[in-house]
Amino acid sequence: MYEKYASPNELINRMLKTGRLYDFVKHVVKRKNEEAEKEEDNKLWLAYLSSNSRETFAAWKNEIIHGSHVAEQRPQQHQGISNLSMSDAEVKTAYDNAKSILKNFKL
Repeated sequence: MYEKYASPNELINRMLKTGRLYDFVKHVVKRKNEEAEKEEDNKLWLAYLSSNSRETFAAWKNEIIHGSHVAEQRPQQHQGISNLSMSDAEVKTAYDNAKSILKNFKL
């Protein structure tokens, strides 16, 4: 609240006096939830870029969120140890792939 409003205590007192505190809190919570969703979507987008998936982002995201094709998403096990890391070559390939995609974006 302090980062958005110069005097949040005064604002809250005014909302209490006018009986609009519930609506104000509801609005703030909704806005924070939207920001969290956007942040989560950005994180998924970065993971998608590094996944080298041939699927669309929407299809890939749906699989991640709803768990379809769970058997394909499980990490491979080698002698009981999960192989979750990428080699330096795989990291460089993913980085170069993401960089080439982003190079074509214009604001």
